[in-house]
Amino acid sequence: MKFHALFTLVWASTLHSDVNAQATYACPSAGSIKLPISPTDGVTTIRLPRVSLSTGLCLLTRQNASTGKERVTASRSYAGRDWERSPGELAKTGSGLVVDCTQGSATECDVTLPALETGFEYILESHTYDISQEAEAARFLEQVS
Repeated sequence: MKFHALFTLVWASTLHSDVNAQATYACPSAGSIKLPISPTDGVTTIRLPRVSLSTGLCLLTRQNASTGKERVTASRSYAGRDWERSPGELAKTGSGLVVDCTQGSATECDVTLPALETGFEYILESHTYDISQEAEAARFLEQVS
């Protein structure tokens, strides 16, 4: 009886061990990094921690791999906020881009990316920005009025 229970437990944990496993990629401290996702991978789900710096911005972008042009920002996280769809081509319903911040930890989001076309790649790129107190106050007043 003990053997059967142990076998069932091992079998169940092996069966379910990779069901929800996503690769986790952190935004670089500066610049950009290429994600190891190829067009043959099809639809891919990755896990991304949100940007913690109050002046930080991280973009998940699809671009032409050889020229760096034809850029489309898919998703973004900034100033401690969850990842969200960025306005544009991939924000359209049916694009295949899904951002889900309910599955990971409180500081991570799962992002399902549409399949890449041949010759394209996904990158993560980080930016920081400084804003004066006057500009921040002006932005606040614009948003609430």
